[in-house]
Amino acid sequence: MATNCTHLDRIKDVRPSANCCEECLQMGDTWMHLREYLSCDHVGCCDSSPNRHAMKAGRRDLFTAEREAVISLRDAGEINAEVMRRVERDIDLEELRFSG
Repeated sequence: MATNCTHLDRIKDVRPSANCCEECLQMGDTWMHLREYLSCDHVGCCDSSPNRHAMKAGRRDLFTAEREAVISLRDAGEINAEVMRRVERDIDLEELRFSG
């Protein structure tokens, strides 16, 4: 059974920020292919590239969204401060694991 994508509302009419991977250029490195995010104008190198900047940017967006969701739950009174600290700690640990 096929399900509908819940992220379609994030797609915008964007113009690419560059026609290269700017992070790779700053490092003096190269890339295989480029990926453009349709929710913003970020362009990064693909998973086949040594640095995988597009995936790293996607993870940053994911961690930001998770943090915002936890704050919303706290503000709505659905979780208390202790639970929020534990969840934020887990998000921090995941972010550290993927940043290396």
